[in-house]
Amino acid sequence: MNGHFIGMKMLNWIFILLTIVKAYYITWDFMHMRDETASLRRMVVWTSVFLICYLIFILLQEGGYVGNVFTNSYLKHDF
Repeated sequence: MNGHFIGMKMLNWIFILLTIVKAYYITWDFMHMRDETASLRRMVVWTSVFLICYLIFILLQEGGYVGNVFTNSYLKHDF
């Protein structure tokens, strides 16, 4: 396995996961989400989770493309 998972080192995945957990607790405590209704909490949290997952997906896809361009000096795709 060589310490990689889906093209990234396990340490990077741990940092991404801890960043998401940290963002959740900052939202929960400093935005006083614990005192809000359950539906508002779910709306804020699930929207944030969806956007974070989407941004991670875009980062992984485009990061591989940019990496290939730098290593091969060009990249040919047949769209």
